[in-house]
Amino acid sequence: MKKNELICFLENQERFLFKDKTILVDAANLILDFGGLENYINLIKKIEKYQPKKIYLLADASLKYQLTPRDTDRYLDLVAEGMIHECPSKTQADLYLIQMCVTIPNSAIISNDDFKEWEPKLVKHCKLIKFLAINGNIYFNINLKPKPNNNSNPNKITVKIPKFNSTITTKNEEPFGIEALYRTDIEKNKTIDIY
Repeated sequence: MKKNELICFLENQERFLFKDKTILVDAANLILDFGGLENYINLIKKIEKYQPKKIYLLADASLKYQLTPRDTDRYLDLVAEGMIHECPSKTQADLYLIQMCVTIPNSAIISNDDFKEWEPKLVKHCKLIKFLAINGNIYFNINLKPKPNNNSNPNKITVKIPKFNSTITTKNEEPFGIEALYRTDIEKNKTIDIY
């Protein structure tokens, strides 16, 4: 595959994470891990290109105290515009993210949190999209494992026959199990399919 084809493959995997899903963003987690508010806004634009059903941005009320003065002003503007939903003081956005993910069909949370302090049966129900931010680029935990070949018969076993020219037998000279399928004078290294 050429590099452009590989990049297209990766983008399609990312698209699968977001397309037609309700995306719940742990804003504090992303803003603090992704290097500031401007990079965070670029990230949201990237996610929007994959056509999610809806994006909800939730932040702890304490986030504004962890930002630079410039980012704080922009953050407060985004809260006032309704772009970011600031949670009530002395509560964590995690609480609302989990509730929303459980109650909104086809939703996922973008966060690097593990949510261990919350009820496990609720967290288990949530689809979590983790990420890694490096030098202004973001990488999501997409599935890069090869897919099994669905065209093959799941009951099919391919056996490579060892190099011999006679039937395998037990002590009493009667073939058994798979060996019963072997015949005398089998070609060397012949492959057979067993169903």
